Amino acid sequence: MLIPLLAVAMSIQSADSDKGSDLYRECKNWVALVDKTRKLDELDTFEAGTCRGYIDGISSGLISLGVTCPGNATMGTMIRVYLVYVDKHPKVLDFPPSAGVYGAFEETYPCHKK
Repeated sequence: MLIPLLAVAMSIQSADSDKGSDLYRECKNWVALVDKTRKLDELDTFEAGTCRGYIDGISSGLISLGVTCPGNATMGTMIRVYLVYVDKHPKVLDFPPSAGVYGAFEETYPCHKK
């Protein structure tokens, strides 16, 4: 089981051309869009969608591998969980975005071993 997990982690990491700080900004734009806390320009709106798509993709992979188990958590909740995690662990901003998402979901949505 470890080999497939490492392969997926490496492929996710190699697909990340940006830093965690980029995803963090994009997800802040998503919250602003959904909560209507500020007016977004076209780029901010695009980035909000990028955040949602990225979190959706990574979470689907982590769920299918049995790494995380968010249950009935909505996409909005998962995005906010990611943002809270990064606020607590700002060092992940310097790593590929998948590192922060993985850390947030592993901490918040662990799968219980039987």
